[in-house]
Amino acid sequence: MIVIMEYDHQYSTKKIKITYNDAPVYVKKDNEMNERIAESARIQYEKIKQRKKEISIPDDNESEYKVYNSEWDGSVYPVKLYLKKNLKDPDSYEAIEWSKVQKTNEGYMVRHKYRAKNSFGGYVIENKVFYLNKKGHVYRVN
Repeated sequence: MIVIMEYDHQYSTKKIKITYNDAPVYVKKDNEMNERIAESARIQYEKIKQRKKEISIPDDNESEYKVYNSEWDGSVYPVKLYLKKNLKDPDSYEAIEWSKVQKTNEGYMVRHKYRAKNSFGGYVIENKVFYLNKKGHVYRVN
C-alpha cells in the first residue's frame, strides 16, 4: 500500500491517494476524518510490513527466499500458511509428515502428509506435493 498526498488543481482540493495491491483508491481530504482514515491505513500497512519481516514471509520484490524445513518439527512455513488459507476448516489441520525440501529449476518442492476436515465434516488424510517458486510462494499442488 502506498499513501500519497496530492493537490487536485481542477477542483482546488487536496487528495490522499491510497494504492493497495496496485489498485488506486482516492479519498478526498475535506475533513479530519479522511486524514485519520489515511493515517490509520498507513500505520496498519507499516505494522503488516513489520510483521512480515518478523516471521520471514517473502516479499514480492525479494529476489529469492530460502525455503527450508523447520528444525523443530520439519514443517515448511510457506506451505503451512497456504494450507491455513485454503483448507475448508483450517482449525482441523494436523501435520503428519514432511519430506525434506528439494531445490528445483523453478524453486522448491516438498511433500506433505496431513489430516484435515473435508466439506462434509469428515477427516481425510492427504498426501500432496507442494511446488514453491523462488520467492517462496506456493504455485502448484499435486
